[in-house]
Amino acid sequence: MTYVAIAKKAAHMTVALVVAERVSTEVANRTDIEEDSIPLQVGSMIVGQVVANQTDRITDPIVERAAAVAAAAKSKINLRRKSQES
Repeated sequence: MTYVAIAKKAAHMTVALVVAERVSTEVANRTDIEEDSIPLQVGSMIVGQVVANQTDRITDPIVERAAAVAAAAKSKINLRRKSQES
């Protein structure tokens, strides 16, 4: 896997986990269901994955642009180092 693919997976999982946490908290606050109940945890994880899948079309280009900016900065630094060594 490339670094970009790993970063895309990390962004996907971050979205999924944040959404799952928020859903779990809100359901527990608004109903009599305990926040630690397994059905609530499973349901909120499913909701988190669905939302993350839907937002991949937004987060993937953001990650790709950030990777391109980082690669450009790295190449600029390497060129500066090579010119200083000469």
